[in-house]
Amino acid sequence: MKHLCLFLFIFLITAPVFSQHFTFGFENGINFSNLRQSQGNTHYAAQPGPVNGIFAKYEPVQWLVLQSGVNFTSFYFNQNVYSYYYPDYYYWLSPSSYQPTSSMIAPTYFHDESKFSFLRLPLLVKFKTQGRLSTEFGGGAYYAVLTNDEFRGKDKDIRNEEYQNEQFPPMNDWGWIMAGSLNYRVTGRWNIFASGQITTVHETYIDNVEGKIGSTEFTFGVGYKPFKNEFRASKNDSANQKMKIIPHAGINISSTRSTENKDKYLSSTALSMGVSVNFPIGPNVSLLTGSWFEQKGYGLNYNGNYSFIYLPPKEFETQNPPSTISDVSIDYLTFPFMFDFAFGKKLKSNISFGAYYSWLQNAFSQGERIVTNNYGQGYQVMKEYFTENQEQWFKTSDAGFMLGYRLEIPVFRWGSIFVAANRSLGAVDILKNIDDLQTLPQFSIEDKMYNRSTTVMMGLTIPVTQK
Repeated sequence: MKHLCLFLFIFLITAPVFSQHFTFGFENGINFSNLRQSQGNTHYAAQPGPVNGIFAKYEPVQWLVLQSGVNFTSFYFNQNVYSYYYPDYYYWLSPSSYQPTSSMIAPTYFHDESKFSFLRLPLLVKFKTQGRLSTEFGGGAYYAVLTNDEFRGKDKDIRNEEYQNEQFPPMNDWGWIMAGSLNYRVTGRWNIFASGQITTVHETYIDNVEGKIGSTEFTFGVGYKPFKNEFRASKNDSANQKMKIIPHAGINISSTRSTENKDKYLSSTALSMGVSVNFPIGPNVSLLTGSWFEQKGYGLNYNGNYSFIYLPPKEFETQNPPSTISDVSIDYLTFPFMFDFAFGKKLKSNISFGAYYSWLQNAFSQGERIVTNNYGQGYQVMKEYFTENQEQWFKTSDAGFMLGYRLEIPVFRWGSIFVAANRSLGAVDILKNIDDLQTLPQFSIEDKMYNRSTTVMMGLTIPVTQK
């Protein structure tokens, strides 16, 4: 009894102190499915789905956040396959005339949908900056329970146990989360936020391509501190007061430096966007890091069979190789680590240099193949549109060097707009070693590829002040 009374006394004394560091809230948003580590040529396009839930945060110290909760999300996967079709067939009547004939073979189209719904229990550890406008970056793990009615509900009873064991997907799973958020403190108790996260899982859910479910998720939410909590400002911490949040978006002009057949690879244009954080370490020197989503890749336009790499046709293929036009998309989540030097007062010029690390999100090729068959009396043209998964050929990460220039123009009282250009040079061969491939290719790859890209972007520079 004495021990119980002592425990209750300590709890009543300490609870008001620790409870001030709790935040509870809810979030709603959207996820874009991503079938990671899949094999084969079939490509499942990213599809939007819902994500929502409740969370609880605890801040043991000013710069650290522990977060958990419960959320529900559904992942949708669409598979679209176009088969060959025959657009033109010309029959020669004489050397000077011909008669076009429409194809009697209609193009075939295959569509397949998959849906997986999960109840997730995440546990995250995140680092937090201070101020009315603050950021959180970190990661963790989660445990998930599959909730589909056809696997959990009454419908499953129509299948025998043997069928369920062989055909049903795993009922439980776990995975990793990398997350970040931008938070705005409305009052001492209320805050609003926008967050993004990348998820991966452990189990395989789409067997025919050995696909593991992942996603890119964006949510908005509200947090509430139910207990009185005075804002704790570090008055002498000038670095926190001058820290800058830099959201940006732009165009990424990318290519590849190949050790073989350099002139066969074309440049491509895609999207780049993200959020950077600038931490001052001196009067005009700072560290710049963040999280960027970058779409890199290259193009091919040649006579050959492969859509992700230039391989000259073999001797038996040279008689009638297809004309292949392909755009290869390689999507990365990039983390830059750069020194940033500022010059000027009103118009500020910033020169930055350093390194980057990129985590592969997607790799696929899309385009068309055209085959022309010549006959004694005419010829036939066959065309195929394709979207093929190529993730099996590329390494899961990239790293290299980065150089950038940013011009800031003060427009608002609370911040500036800027235009910038970044040049990144990959130092890692992005093609997998043959020993790392799960399936040995029917060809020999002696080529090495390195990412090259130039990004032109615009954005905002928002100083974070303590108020």
